[in-house]
Amino acid sequence: MKKIISVLSTAVFCLVFCGCEKADTKPDVSKKEQISIYDRGLEIVQMLDEQAKDENYSKVFAGSDEITQLGQEIAKGDYSSPKAVYEISFDDEQLLKFVNAYEDVKDFSGNLKDMMKTRVKTSLINVINAQSGVEYVAAAGVYTANKIFVSDELNQDKIFIYMFDNTYPVSISFVKGEDNAVSANGCFIFDKDLNSMSKEDIEKSFEDKIPIDFSIIDYNSKQ
Repeated sequence: MKKIISVLSTAVFCLVFCGCEKADTKPDVSKKEQISIYDRGLEIVQMLDEQAKDENYSKVFAGSDEITQLGQEIAKGDYSSPKAVYEISFDDEQLLKFVNAYEDVKDFSGNLKDMMKTRVKTSLINVINAQSGVEYVAAAGVYTANKIFVSDELNQDKIFIYMFDNTYPVSISFVKGEDNAVSANGCFIFDKDLNSMSKEDIEKSFEDKIPIDFSIIDYNSKQ
């Protein structure tokens, strides 16, 4: 547990890969039809797929043969249609308890508490990837994509996991900002075994890796 918390602490406060701040940018989409959060996630999935399939992109950003090889492996996958989508949700009080393990929460302002809770959420996929090795955390930082848009669908920060057959799942973190601005950040989860697991098995797999109470919801069952 101490090792997991140490890894999460580093990911939270450095946020080198796959993390994000509150979305304060205010894009002008007054004349555009609003796209669903689910479809925004699919757009990011396609961006990640394009990165992996573009050899020049990998040459510029990979930085090592190991990451280049991971990119080549990703490129073999079919990311055209997810077979399942799950939503990870967290209890804010539990997030504050985690922060309180390091410092006294009452000493932080409301804005800092909100920022820290967001950072914890958006760092958790890095913690999962870190269990596979440092090169996977680095690869998640190379093959990552971001969009900022406006949506009144998002009422709180969310993480979606898009599952595909025989390749790596994709995590999309949606962070709500001011005036319905949303920042969406996507990266791969380097654990193919998740694709063959039930929702309950995924929860069990994550329990040993994420030291914070969470729940997983089948997105399609909510529709």
